Amino acid sequence: MSQPAPDRSPLAQLLVGIFDALEGDGIRYCVLRGYADLPQATRNDVDLAIDPAALDRVHEHVARVARDAGWLWAGRDDQSGVSRVKLFHPEHPGGMLPLDLCVEHSVWGMRYADPEFVLDTELRHEGIRVARPGCEAAVSLLKGLLRHGTVKARASHRDRLQTCTREDPQSFAACAAPLVGEALCGELLDACQRADWEAAIARAPALRRALARRSGPLRVLSKALRAALRTRMARFSRRGGQEFRGGLFICLLGPDGSGKTTLSRALEARIGGLFAETEQFHSVSGVFPRLRGLKRIFYGLQGREVPESPLKGVAMPGVVAKPSPAWRATIYILYYGVEYMLYRFTVGSKVRRNHLVIFDRYFYDYYLMRVHMNAPRWLLDLFSRWIAQPDVLFVMLADPEAIYRRKPELTPEEIERQQTILKGLQLPRSAQIDTSISVERTVDEALDVIVPLLGGPVVRSEPGTGSSAS
Repeated sequence: MSQPAPDRSPLAQLLVGIFDALEGDGIRYCVLRGYADLPQATRNDVDLAIDPAALDRVHEHVARVARDAGWLWAGRDDQSGVSRVKLFHPEHPGGMLPLDLCVEHSVWGMRYADPEFVLDTELRHEGIRVARPGCEAAVSLLKGLLRHGTVKARASHRDRLQTCTREDPQSFAACAAPLVGEALCGELLDACQRADWEAAIARAPALRRALARRSGPLRVLSKALRAALRTRMARFSRRGGQEFRGGLFICLLGPDGSGKTTLSRALEARIGGLFAETEQFHSVSGVFPRLRGLKRIFYGLQGREVPESPLKGVAMPGVVAKPSPAWRATIYILYYGVEYMLYRFTVGSKVRRNHLVIFDRYFYDYYLMRVHMNAPRWLLDLFSRWIAQPDVLFVMLADPEAIYRRKPELTPEEIERQQTILKGLQLPRSAQIDTSISVERTVDEALDVIVPLLGGPVVRSEPGTGSSAS
């Protein structure tokens, strides 16, 4: 295969580099399934059968090529017969690419294919070594029946099984018959060729019994229990099996219309796959009840209706509203400041559990809000040091007129006032990003800051031509 070209997709650059490295090192491999669109695209993961003796060298090649191609090594999970490497690139669909390196074809100790037979292929697709059709069908079918007791319901999967068994029944039989027996192999082959999936599924118990007898029932039971325990324990893993630093706490700060919501959603879509869970918050964390709710309770105990706000239905309330008196603003900041202080324990726990936490507003927003202009600055500064510090705080700036056209909730003058305050604040771990060009460029600038925090190289895409963030 040729060397990765800069204009190829991130996936193509990665896979071409890996396959070239394996070929150059004389390591036997073959892609087991789903190679029709490789190296440009893949439906989910990439399954590679490799020479068991070369596993460590394969890991070294994958790590080197991934680094050179701008991918982040996110984790490695070694199970019985399979080493799953997790690679991440913010421009890859879904972000995460699982690369399954198969050195042994077995489920709970029940061996369903001979690794040497699988690797003994000269077929190529786009220069990539691939399994013979019959061998591909046997490995895919038997693995599904053993592990899940069924055949995947996806039409493309079943159509592929039928095509492969009709095209290459000899390889199917040569792969499966020595292990499952000629009679059962013939029944499964016939069911696939006729697309009689109910008949194939009905053979799952017989298949398990046949292979369990070969491997030893106690060994199979032991491996199945260990696999179940491993799956449950993975839920309590601090980093969810990842090998980078763990969770991340991101805050977004800017005037209304600067693109905070758009960026928070885009970041979740691009890097959310790296984390066990993503949580997004708007303004407050929910540790304390809202003051407006307490106000309703207070009036309700007195049997009175809560008076309507004089700003109800008024356009641009954030501009029209008069600043609160200093005493009222102080009480407000004290109440919510203590809430944000307590939230530092919550966010610490979430980050340790590998969560991505995004605030599209945060305590720092009180510096900007017109209604709290009379709050003591020293009080804001004090709480700013005591609250949970984000890993990165994005200060989002753009031309005031452009923000106003995008979301006319503040006047251009008010937007300019808030941006002047933002530029003068000395906030920890802050990074200014321009949201006036395009969503793609804004996300790229954010990822330039985020990806190094995860331990990987900076990855940029070509400047996009999409619409501005909103």
